[in-house]
Amino acid sequence: MSRVVVPCCLAVMLLAAARRVCAAELSLWPMAELDEIYDNNVNLTPPNRKGDFVTAETFGATLEAATAARDFFLTYQTDLLEYASYPGHDRFGSNHFANLSDNEKISPATTLSISDSVLVGNAVSNGILANGATPIGTQLMQSLFYQSSTLSNYFAIDVFSRYSNSFTWTAGIHQDLFTTPSGPSSSSSGSGNFFDQEGALGGEWDLPERFAAGFGYQFDDFRSSAGNLPTTEAHWPQFRMRWGEGTPFSILARVGPIISDSSSGSLGTTSPSGTVSTTRVPAQTGVEVGYLVSGNYRDRRLTVTASAAQEPGFGAGFAGFATEQSYGLLVSYKLSRRATVFVNGGYYTFSGTGVSAQALTYTGGMAYRLNEYFTISASYLGFQTKASGSAVVGTLGAVPGARTTINLVQAGITFAPPPLKWRL
Repeated sequence: MSRVVVPCCLAVMLLAAARRVCAAELSLWPMAELDEIYDNNVNLTPPNRKGDFVTAETFGATLEAATAARDFFLTYQTDLLEYASYPGHDRFGSNHFANLSDNEKISPATTLSISDSVLVGNAVSNGILANGATPIGTQLMQSLFYQSSTLSNYFAIDVFSRYSNSFTWTAGIHQDLFTTPSGPSSSSSGSGNFFDQEGALGGEWDLPERFAAGFGYQFDDFRSSAGNLPTTEAHWPQFRMRWGEGTPFSILARVGPIISDSSSGSLGTTSPSGTVSTTRVPAQTGVEVGYLVSGNYRDRRLTVTASAAQEPGFGAGFAGFATEQSYGLLVSYKLSRRATVFVNGGYYTFSGTGVSAQALTYTGGMAYRLNEYFTISASYLGFQTKASGSAVVGTLGAVPGARTTINLVQAGITFAPPPLKWRL
């Protein structure tokens, strides 16, 4: 059902946006990429790793519409994967990524932002979507735990408004969906639909020396269709601070207690012998420290983005509510007008009832623009995953409790022809 609902929601938002871009120029930017990749662990197994060469063809396009009051982007990408020695791993058009971004100035003081990010399949587990020079987020990291196909969707509506010369308020509604495979283990805590419904409100006052500070509140409601998992409500009051608006370097910080209230329920658990059973979990209340710190630096050649966070989450579909930690670092440097090098890394971990897991990615590479339409690239990508606990059942490609390591080397060429343009 969710595989139909999510694309329909995207289509509705696209049609609604099209009605508001009158007198705008639409641009469609197609792209195609051909990569040769060596994957040293095509079966995603901790021991006895098997390597293979993979040919990856990537096709996609970006639709752009811009007016004085709106910036709209819709991107879609899919992959065709062909394995030299393991044709059973071939995948044709079953991995999909779509991203929508719509920013609109409702008034001189108020901006509305709508975004939606959809990831379907297991292309990320083969490193195809994980080796670019973009920050590595939790949506990508969660899918690395699964060898079989998953679906995740993150939707957000946010309003930013400057109430006076010194005070700004923000409000947002977010939904995070993670769907894991169904099958013989579908009644376990490892399969089903996992939802996080979130609402947030905050306000900040401008202070001297480019500082701003204020308070915020975030409410999360975690639910699942997987068996009788506990439901959880999480409350996160926050102190907020930011610095550096209008300068090459800026920093944002939020900190406060995460207060969680979980109902009683049941978890699918696995014994050391592999037997799956059900364990009753009592209702409980917990308090942990929540924080989010991010920083950005940009000049003519160098770009640095770093982040660290401990936030409420639902544990990548292994269980219900969990405390997530994520860390990321991206450094990009322009050697010349045509050549760019980058290093990129991310770490993600969570801890919930009966389960804990970790994912680590690290990549580096170089891109060189041959001419206006063609760019060649080469990169290395590695990632490690590990999931432990009695609730890790049914859907993992990795062996519970064992660390799985994958290393990939990629070389490819990207073709981006001139955009197609229409004026409305």
